[in-house]
Amino acid sequence: MVHGYTAEGKKIGQTLPLHVRTARTPPQMNVVRDPLFINATTIEIVFSQPINESTVDVTVSNPKNKKILTLASKKTSSEDMRILTLILKTPIEMGLPYEIILKKIVSLDGVELPPENRIPMKLVYQGELPAGISGIVPSPLPVIPPQTVEPEKIFAEPVPIDALPKTGP
Repeated sequence: MVHGYTAEGKKIGQTLPLHVRTARTPPQMNVVRDPLFINATTIEIVFSQPINESTVDVTVSNPKNKKILTLASKKTSSEDMRILTLILKTPIEMGLPYEIILKKIVSLDGVELPPENRIPMKLVYQGELPAGISGIVPSPLPVIPPQTVEPEKIFAEPVPIDALPKTGP
C-alpha cells in the first residue's frame, strides 16, 4: 500500500492494498553422475541433494539371470551426504552388466527423486578404481568458456534509417 502526504506532512491519500506472492520453485533432486563400482562389492551414487539414508530403496540386479543382489548396507558419506554408498553382500563378476533401480530416494529436506530419474541404470564392473577416485563430485553445471563480444559501434553523426543495424526479425 502506498500513502501520499503533502510537504507539510498531511496525509492526502493512499492506494488500494496489493497482495503479491513470489513464486517458489520447488527444489529438484536428481542423480549428478552415473553410478560407479568402487570395487567388487561397493557402488557409489551421487545426488544433487543430501540423502536421508533411512528412506533409500534401491535394487541391484543381474539382468542376465534376473537375480536381485542382497545389500549388506546402504549409507551416505560422512564428508558429503549427497554420496550414497551401497555395499553388496557378495562380490560381483567383472565385465558383466548390472542394473540399479532407484525405487525411492528422499533428500533430508523431504524432496523425493522424481519418477523420470528412477529408470534402470546399467553398470559394468571393470576392476577396482585407483585410490582417490571415489567421492569426487563434479560440478553440476559445466564451465562455459568466456565469449568474445564485439564492442557496440558508436555513431558520431545521424544515420539514415535504412542503414541502422538490424536487431530483430
